[in-house]
This record gives sequence, structure tokens and C-alpha cells, in this order.
Amino acid sequence: MKNILLLISFTLCIFSNLGAYAQEVPQDIKAKIVEASKKRTKLSAEKQEAWATRQMEAWESINSTTFSLPKADVEKIKADAQNKFPWWFSKQEPYINEQAEALMEAYELKPNFDAAEFSALLGELSKKHGNNYRKVADELSQIMEAKKEIKEFTVDGMDPTLLEIFKKGLPKQFPNDYAKQLGALKKLAPLVELAQQAKSDNEAKRDSGAKKQPLSVTESVKKAENMFKASTLIITGNGKTATGIVTNIKGQNALIFPASLYSKSGLSASNAHGEEATISLKKVYSARNMPLMLVFLEDIPFEIKPAEFATNDELRECLGENVVVVGYYVESLRPSMMKLTKMVKDTVKMAGPILSTYYEGSLIINPKNNKTLAICVKGDKELPDFDFTSNRLAAQFERAMEKESRFLTTFRADIPINWELVDNEKMAKQIEMTDYFKRINIALSAMISGSLEEAGKYPEVADFAKKTQEALKISMGRDKLRIEYRGFISGINTMLRRPLQQVKINEVYANLKSDLGFHLQYTKMIEGEIKKEMSKNS
Repeated sequence: MKNILLLISFTLCIFSNLGAYAQEVPQDIKAKIVEASKKRTKLSAEKQEAWATRQMEAWESINSTTFSLPKADVEKIKADAQNKFPWWFSKQEPYINEQAEALMEAYELKPNFDAAEFSALLGELSKKHGNNYRKVADELSQIMEAKKEIKEFTVDGMDPTLLEIFKKGLPKQFPNDYAKQLGALKKLAPLVELAQQAKSDNEAKRDSGAKKQPLSVTESVKKAENMFKASTLIITGNGKTATGIVTNIKGQNALIFPASLYSKSGLSASNAHGEEATISLKKVYSARNMPLMLVFLEDIPFEIKPAEFATNDELRECLGENVVVVGYYVESLRPSMMKLTKMVKDTVKMAGPILSTYYEGSLIINPKNNKTLAICVKGDKELPDFDFTSNRLAAQFERAMEKESRFLTTFRADIPINWELVDNEKMAKQIEMTDYFKRINIALSAMISGSLEEAGKYPEVADFAKKTQEALKISMGRDKLRIEYRGFISGINTMLRRPLQQVKINEVYANLKSDLGFHLQYTKMIEGEIKKEMSKNS
């Protein structure tokens, strides 16, 4: 939180002390403002004069503010503001600040592109969005993500050199259009799978004279697909769709499903043939060691075959071998062969990543005995590195909250799952705790970004933000400012101490653990920065 004094809302105090050095409004500008005020005929003469005064103050504020942008960019934004709001500087000021902040965000993405490429993209997007830099920055961020996905994109079974040659040809076919480049890449996977299956089928036919032939790739995949259809349900809940696997526990059929689907409003389920079933949530169990939940099935109106889970020895036998990944890819069932390469704690590693375009609840199946080796679900949400000296921290944090993992985590089926019966009262408190940390993180991010007004909208910090705003109205010297600043960061530290002490993440239910863990880590990051700042005795 280096130089946080300049970046948190205490900047306002310094600006107020510098007010004497603000630029004087030129006479010609004053005349234009006065002329514009007189055109506001619905206002009384007194109110016209007050309106003109506000515009002059806003002009001074605009021209006293410095931006980390090329002068030409700032002048262009100011010219746009003047065109949109002629001589109405109190409206120009927030527009200029918002546009400058968005353009700075766009420039921060520049290292992800070649210089000429970035310049071309910025020009094209500016023209497309009529110099609305908020839309420019958002689309540029999406383009960067697509470019990154293209770079990391792999196709299991395709020669890496050939794939790289294909990638190099994409910019010529779709210049600067990474969405189309990515779409062309994604069409490769099913083509390669078809070629592999055709090759395996031909090999199987050639060797059909042998007494007993091993299953071909096509047969193995089909066998695993049939097992998947017979042992899983398509589930919708909490606004999401995934698959749950049915297994037998102590003589009862139990449905294990991704925890992210849990919702008090219930789950809807159907089999591969579209037959529907009601899932009762009167008794729900949460896994302590995996993002999974469980319910026992009653009155299912169709036949379902419980799946068998592989033992530890059976899983080890599959290391280095081809196994079958089965799941719904977007909305179509897509089984494919992939090599199982490693066992790591509670998960397995595959030769290639399992993209999150597969539904959660997809399975890794041993084609030799049709036993389930692993269940694919989303792992814990990850936090990027944040710049706590940036006045755009709030925007960075908002993007981090919205970002979803591109890959699924493959949790081993041979690991014993520790189930805990969900207590609704305890669940409600944990939901409240998760919402609390989310609100306080949004508020603190706004505060550190320099917006006490925005932070004051959240009850958790409203009193603190108001107190700080009142302090900033008073002109103060260096020593007084230092005392106020230390009180400011001490207040944040005190605010965080008790809630952080109350959380026991290991006791949180699986459906909340990822979100609460994400917000908890972020709060601890802020606490760590605050403690560093206090230790320096700023």
C-alpha cells in the first residue's frame, strides 16, 4: 500500500489544500458560461448565477486534475465532453474522469499485444464505440482473454507442431479478430477425434482375425458413454446446469452433485432420455474435502444404474493409460479419449486440461471396467495479484469476482469423502457471512480507490466513511494529516479484526467454500497491506 496516502480518499484533503493554486477561469470561458446560464430561462436570475458559479468551479477542478495519459488523449476526451455538454462543466467533469479511467485501463492491457497490433485495435474499437472508452476497455479485455486462450489451446492427439502452424495462419485469415480465430481452433477438436476413431476402427478391422481383440477406441468410448447415460442425471439448480452421478451407499441410491448447484429453491433433474424426477432437499449432505453435495434418492420414476468408483489400486493401474472423459460439452454429450498422467493429493492430472465448457459433473472413466476414476468440477476460485496502490482497484476486484475458471478440476473417486449433514440455520449464517465479506470487500476497494462516497453506500463501513469525509473537510497541516491518516488505517484494521477471527473456513459447507474463501483471502490481503503500512509508522 505504498503511497496509499495519495491513493485513498485522503487525496481529497491534499487537493483542498492546493485549491489556492487552481487555474483561474479565463475571461472568454467565463463569458461563455454566463451566456449559457442565461439560456436556462426556466431558472431565476439567482439560480442562473449559482449554476454559472458551479460550472466555473467544475472547470477549475477539471483543469487542476492530472491524468496518467498522453496530453493528446486528454484533450480529445475534453473535446468530446464539450461536444456532449457544451459549457456544462459540472456534467463534463464526471464524464472526463470516467473516460480517462477507462482509457488508462485500456493502456494497461498494452503489454499483452504487439505495439502496432494494440494501436490498430485501439483505433478500431474507438471508432466502433464512438470513443466510449469504457466499452473499448471492456472489449479489449475480452480480446486479451481470447488471445490468451488461443495461446494455451491444445487438441489432444494432434501434433503440437502442426497445431502451431495452424495457429500462425489464423491472423492472416482473421486479422485482429481473436473471437473468430478461437472459433476456428475449437472446430479442430471434433475433427481430430473423428480421425482418431476412424484410424482405430481401421486398425481393429485389420486385426479382427485374432482370437480375442481388445476394444477399439470407438468401442471403449461408446461403452463409457452408455455407462455415463445409465448412471447420471442432468441437474439444474442455482441458475446452473451440470450432471450428478448416482452411486450406492449402504444399500441406498445416492446422488452426488457439484456443490455450486445447491439452492434452497430445489433441484430439477432428468435422465438422458428426458424423463424428469423430483429431488428432495430435506436431507442434504456436504463434503468437507471436495466441492460436492449428496442427497439420497426416493421415488425415481425411471431405472438408473448406480456407478462403481475405482479403488486406489485400480486408479494407479490407469496411470499413463488412455481413459475416457465423458460429459456434456456445452449441451451435447461428448466422450473422448485422454491419457491420465498423474495423481496429486485429491486430484488426477490429465494430458490436457478439461475445459469449463464441459458441464460440471463430467466423469473420467476406466474403459476396461467402466468404473469412475474422477469427477470433474470447478475448484476454488483463484485471486490474481492486485495493485493496492491503484485508484482502479475497485474495477480490478470487480473483474476478479466475475472471472470464471477456464478449466475443471478432476477430483479422485477413490478418496473417501467426509460427508456432513447440512443444518439450515448454520447454512443461513454462512450465506450471511459470505455476503458480509463480499460487501465489505467492495466497500474497501472503493475506499482504497479514492471513493468514500461509494464506500458509504455499504452499511458495514458507512459510519467510518462518513467520519473520514468530515475530517477531510478541515484544512490541516502535515502533522495533523499524519495523525488523521494513521487513525484512518487503524480504523480499517480494527474493522477487519473481529470478522476475520470468527471465520472457520474448514467448517463452511461445500457450496459456499469457494466464494467465501475467495473473499476471505482478499480481505486478508487488505489486512496485510494495512499492517505493513502501520509498521512503517507513516
